[in-house]
Parts: sequence; structure tokens; C-alpha cells
Amino acid sequence: MSEVFPGEGWNKKLALERGSAMANEFKEKGVNVALGPAVGALGRVVTGGRNREAFSVDPYLSGALVYETVVGMQNRGVMACTKNFIANEQELHRQPVGDVTAVSSNVDDKTMHELYMWPFQNAVLAGTASVMCSYQQVNNSYGFVVSDWGAQYPGSGVSSALAGLDIVMPGPNLWGGNLTKAVRNGTAPESRVTDMAARTLAAWYKTGQNKGFPRPANPVLYQGADEGHVLVKNRNKLPLKTPKMLSVFGYSAKAPDQSAPGVGTGGRNAWALGLLATDTREILLRMAGLGDAPIPPIAINGTILSGGGSGSTTPSAYLSPLDALNQRAYKDSTAIFHDLTSAAPAVDPASDARIMMGNAWAGEGYDQSVLRVEYTDNLIRSVADQCSKAIASDENLSSKLPYTDAKNESDYGHLLNPDAADGVYKYFPQSNFDEGVYIDYRRFDKENITPRYEFGFGLSYTTF
Repeated sequence: MSEVFPGEGWNKKLALERGSAMANEFKEKGVNVALGPAVGALGRVVTGGRNREAFSVDPYLSGALVYETVVGMQNRGVMACTKNFIANEQELHRQPVGDVTAVSSNVDDKTMHELYMWPFQNAVLAGTASVMCSYQQVNNSYGFVVSDWGAQYPGSGVSSALAGLDIVMPGPNLWGGNLTKAVRNGTAPESRVTDMAARTLAAWYKTGQNKGFPRPANPVLYQGADEGHVLVKNRNKLPLKTPKMLSVFGYSAKAPDQSAPGVGTGGRNAWALGLLATDTREILLRMAGLGDAPIPPIAINGTILSGGGSGSTTPSAYLSPLDALNQRAYKDSTAIFHDLTSAAPAVDPASDARIMMGNAWAGEGYDQSVLRVEYTDNLIRSVADQCSKAIASDENLSSKLPYTDAKNESDYGHLLNPDAADGVYKYFPQSNFDEGVYIDYRRFDKENITPRYEFGFGLSYTTF
């Protein structure tokens, strides 16, 4: 369940139960530290690749939900690692490549504290056992501090230890015996290494890693899925009540054709990184810094089960949207027809409802390439003027948008796309947060821009 689901539910109780349920899964697998929750990226850049991994673009809402998540995880005996600290708002230039350095996020003190640091403060107040640093540079504790994979850059061995880094994830081998040498030659004090161990072990005992297995929490997947849907328009077509005939369209209604480690293009990497519904070869090439084709804007090979990269999961069992619809259709004696491949499918006019399913792809290492996907828009137009985005449900949709949906891409201004290396900074990319706290709905309010759907918007059924 993505963090954006409890974000759309605005539900602290769900965040707490979700944290507990995830911790149980980690505990069953023998995992001591969960690499989450994520509250960075906050969502400054509209096409930011990792926005969907966090709760909301609003720091107060994000902070309230991360607090409950940390408590839920650690009460079950698993250490939380809140990430990615801090101002990690784009994937473009997130790491050094060749002669180009990682992007520098240049943030003033007021904006840093009121916007980007606020959710991390809530995580600290909740007692998060650790914090993961982001890749990019910043101009500008609690528990232990851990690096991301490969994020301890050459030449930073001693300096990163002195700056407060406690644990290094796989990457350049700068510590190990080198850290011992640094203590012996006086460039790093032994007290700093002792402090690293003390912080890590303190988190171990704080979360009860030395105690028994916790009792399982109640499943929250269904509630999370329910609250992860926001109803933005309803022309008296919803809710559906035992329809006689449904027609389903769109590439995102089906499960990926392959879901197993070691199969298809990319093999285990594609499976482990949540890429099976995508153009796997191109995504893997781009992640390795080898491809130059534009990032595909959609996952054309099926529904997106999770975020890509380290935000991915590999469920052993799941239902695609079409699978779930078929189960409900069988129960209600509803005829259901589908065409998931045609760009302009034929529609049976006798259908009580036409359900169209598309998606938008982005993930760790790559920002969203476009906001509007022409292929999906054309597919929707070709189906019928009566098109439903929701499914037959026993629950009343009542969730709310955790971000702003603009009428035009231009309404987002310079925050639509990430900052690229350019001009005198072509080797030292800069991202200047000159807008201050005025991102998302704050910008729309300040500039008097009317959105399509405002932050916090969400309809409910008038009768149910």
C-alpha cells in the first residue's frame, strides 16, 4: 500500500495500523530496519519521480501521518528509517555522473524548517530509530544516520564520519579497515566510532529487537485501498448497483504478463525493482545511466503494483483490477466484457457502465516525463461519453486529494519540471528554492490561480 493511500484518506488511525501491518511483514522476514517511511520528496516538483512514495505535499498532513506510521512500526518491534533527508525533490542529477555533480538544493532557513523539515521533526518526535540521507547536496539527531546505496562519495570517508554518518549502505568501500586506520592516525576520534555503535544499539533496544515476536496486527489492505480512491466527478453514475453489463478498457486493468524472479527482460532486477509492467529494458538502461530515449510515461504492460526502485514490493499474490471486477461480476451475475489492448476499442452500447483504466509511470531514479499522456487521453475519448473511473463498491468514497490538480500545466510554473544542469552550472546543477514555502496550493492561493481540483477536494455519494 503506497503512502499516498493513507495520504488521500487523511486518516491517522489508518496510518498507525498500516505501520503495524508492514512491521509484521518485516518481522516475519527477519528484517530489523524498515527503510521507510518516506517524507522526502515532499512534492515540490510536480513531475518528481518519488512524489507518490510520500503522504502529501502538505508538511502538516505528512507530519501527522508519518508520526503514526513510525509509532505503528516500532511498537511492533521494527526500527523505522525515515527518509530521504532532506530537500530531495527531484531525481534528475540526484547523483554525480561523469563530470556532472549531484544537484544542490539551495533552500533558505525559513522554508527548510516550515516545509521540508517539518515532517522529519514529527518522525523524530515519534521516536524514529534512524534517518536516511538523500543523495543530492544541500547548502545548508536522533538515533542513527544511514546513507543511501552508493551515496558515500569518494573522498568523504573521514568527513562523513565526522559529520554524523553512522551506517553505510553498499557502495564505495571507504570505511571498514580505513575507519580503523583513521582512528589510529588521529584523523577520526575513537569517541565518534563509539558513538556510531551506541546510536545503532540504542535503536535496537528501543524497538525491542531483543524481545519476542509481536502479535499480528489486523489486515488493513482493504481499508487502505478504499481510502486510496478520491472521487472528483460524479454525474449521477456512481455508485454502481449490481449492473447487468460492464465493459472494461485500458492497459492498466490487467496483471503484468510475468511476475517471478529471473524471467523476462531484466530478470530478477525487473521483478525486485517493480518494473514488470513497464518497458523494462529501457527503464533498466536509464537507471544504469546508459539509455538516452525518453522515459516511457506509462506502464503499458499492466497495472502498477508498487513504486519502482527501492519503493517497490514483490507480492506473492494479488488481484488485478480486472480480476477483482470479475469476482464481483460473478457474485452479482453481471456480464463483463473487456478489451485491454486496442487503442480505439469497440464499445457495446448496452453496457451499464464503461470502466477505463490507465496509469502514469515514474519512480526512483527518473522523474515523470509528462503530465498529460496523449495515448491514454485518446483511449478515454474513444470509449464513450459515459466513462467511470471507479468500481462497484460496498464502501462510500470519502477521501481527499493530498495535492492540487491544476487546469493547465503552465499553472505550476517553474515547479512543473526538475532543474537541469545548464549554462555556467552545466557541471554543477543548481536547484534554487526561490519560491520559498509557496508550492502547490500555497502557490495557487498566492497567485490567485483557480485549480481544476484543489488540495483537500473529494466527493462522496449523496445517497448510498
